[in-house]
Amino acid sequence: MRGGSFGWDLSADGGQRRRGEDGERAGRGRKTPNRSSGRAGLSWQLRRAAVPLRPEVTRLAFRVSCGHFVPRKGPGWAMDSKDMLDKRLVRAAKTDTMLGMVLEGTLNHLVTAYGDAIVTPIRKQVMGGDKMIRSFFWYPVTSFLRVARTLLDDRRLGLSCDELMSGCGEHAFSALLESPVGKMLGMFGKGNPQALVSNGPYAYTLAVSFGERVYTRKSNTSADVVFTGDLLGPSFTIAVYKVAFKLVSSVDATVTATVTNDDGSDFIIHSRW
Repeated sequence: MRGGSFGWDLSADGGQRRRGEDGERAGRGRKTPNRSSGRAGLSWQLRRAAVPLRPEVTRLAFRVSCGHFVPRKGPGWAMDSKDMLDKRLVRAAKTDTMLGMVLEGTLNHLVTAYGDAIVTPIRKQVMGGDKMIRSFFWYPVTSFLRVARTLLDDRRLGLSCDELMSGCGEHAFSALLESPVGKMLGMFGKGNPQALVSNGPYAYTLAVSFGERVYTRKSNTSADVVFTGDLLGPSFTIAVYKVAFKLVSSVDATVTATVTNDDGSDFIIHSRW
């Protein structure tokens, strides 16, 4: 079977599955054990399927209703999805807001990346016209999330949720870091990544009104932050941390996330530098 593939088929039909009244065993590529195996009432069949014969058992995980794996960590896994974003949109309340300069940073990035002709009509539809965004006013986070969700359905762009949200996260907080408040926060983390991460939960309260964040020092060169009730999601947040490490602390940190619920609003950000 070298170079082939395998899969398991479990049948609870009250006995062995046979191909004919004469008790013929399953055909080529299948193996059906007899009742003496101790598995009466169950039938295991080895058959050819779409799972490659490679030592990748570590990629198995439990599926949740949205079709993604939770918890997820490491390369190869999607951190965010349209289904998860839909659930966060349902979760979001009118009082869940984001600072105007952060919202503007995300929308400006979308226009630059995907074109004014595509993004601006969506923005006008979602936000009720071409209204000016004021830097220190607060706006519903659903304004951004709905624009992002609509863009994900545009087949011309062919975007994944991870790709779109990462780009927005990368640019969203740049404006905040350049503001007087951001510069003051930057002074605490300049050349000191641990101080940057430890002050991150407080900095978030200046940019968004939702969610809770708890910082934990893991070592001299690593830290975790547990996010609960966050509406922007893990991909967005990973990008925020990467940019902050680079712009404020001048380090290229490794930032990953472990998602702990089915809508991506609870997750742990792991940082190493």
